[in-house]
Amino acid sequence: MRVPAALAVAIACLSCAISACGGSDEAAPPRSPDPAPEVALTPAEEEVWAPLPPNRGEIPVLLYHGIGSESDFSNEDDAAYGVASRTSPGR
Repeated sequence: MRVPAALAVAIACLSCAISACGGSDEAAPPRSPDPAPEVALTPAEEEVWAPLPPNRGEIPVLLYHGIGSESDFSNEDDAAYGVASRTSPGR
């Protein structure tokens, strides 16, 4: 059985119109974020993570040209700025 094109378009439009219905006029209540988890540091961890005094003499810059061992780079200069992954040998 062949469905005429106009009927197929009408059915598609009706399906879209019906699927768009069904929402309520009431807005969903606003969601609040979950509270931050409680964190208790040990004295040793507090010492490690203690804030450092401000150093305005230098600007820290993170620069790397790739992730992998030195042998993964074709250019020796790029290898000097490479960062080894935990699984890659070397470095």
